[in-house]
Amino acid sequence: LGSPWRMPTTNEIVLLCKGATGTGWVAWGTVGGAWGSYGGVPGGYFNGTSASPTTLFFPASGFRSGSDGSFGNVSSHGYYWSSTINNSSNSYNLQFNQSNGAIPQNNNNRSNGFPVRCVQ
Repeated sequence: LGSPWRMPTTNEIVLLCKGATGTGWVAWGTVGGAWGSYGGVPGGYFNGTSASPTTLFFPASGFRSGSDGSFGNVSSHGYYWSSTINNSSNSYNLQFNQSNGAIPQNNNNRSNGFPVRCVQ
């Protein structure tokens, strides 16, 4: 894609989640979103803040394991990388599922295969 497209920072993901922060589960109502589907694909709707009021749909695409290459949580969880590095092996990501809501600042090993949702 190239400039001006890039990966969002963890702070931008926090804005998408109505300012909710942390590495624990936050209810859908608090993050200003909802579980739903688009075209029959399950996932999460995020409404953002007044500074970024656009509703975005993120498919619950699951992940690919960095240790054995298997797929996990497809159609039940969404994981999306941010550009923010936590340490030498981990980065922050958005995680969500139907029953728990979202983790705006989740932390995972970069060997795992998560999708990327680019922003401008």
